[in-house]
Amino acid sequence: MKSKILETFKNSDLFNRFFKVRLFAKQTTNVVQFHSGGDDYNPPANVEGLAGTIGNTANNGVAFAWRDCVERTAAPGEKRLYATDAAGQNVIATLHLKNDGTIILNGGTLQLEFENVVSSGAWQHTGTMSVTGDTDITGNLSASHIEAADGKDGVLDKPKFKKGIATGGT
Repeated sequence: MKSKILETFKNSDLFNRFFKVRLFAKQTTNVVQFHSGGDDYNPPANVEGLAGTIGNTANNGVAFAWRDCVERTAAPGEKRLYATDAAGQNVIATLHLKNDGTIILNGGTLQLEFENVVSSGAWQHTGTMSVTGDTDITGNLSASHIEAADGKDGVLDKPKFKKGIATGGT
């Protein structure tokens, strides 16, 4: 049955999310959210959903799918995850797995919280990059301008290195 979320209930066990919904038969009831493992989605109010009952028992109501007003942009074979603002009006972050192997992340801030980050391949960065802590680079660092910060003196333009030691530049 199609339904509309009217209210989300906070649940103390943190495992189930309950909603007050209006079934399109004009009946209001409470249902529990079912979702696949690893998903945590809290839809904004007034999005349409699919709800039903287990064993045709009204006390066993479930909700399991949502349709919001976000434009669908994934091409065949692609997966796109997105988050909206609390009102459900604007997409504010996306993870888009493209059908050519490209992965696109966008949003306000990318925050990585890992014990270690290991990568391979070429990194291309446009804009300002700030690194706190030690950075070990195996391979080439290409820069036309390196500026000392955090109380250190100097600017190194067009750096030249010999055996790991800066030997030239202006």
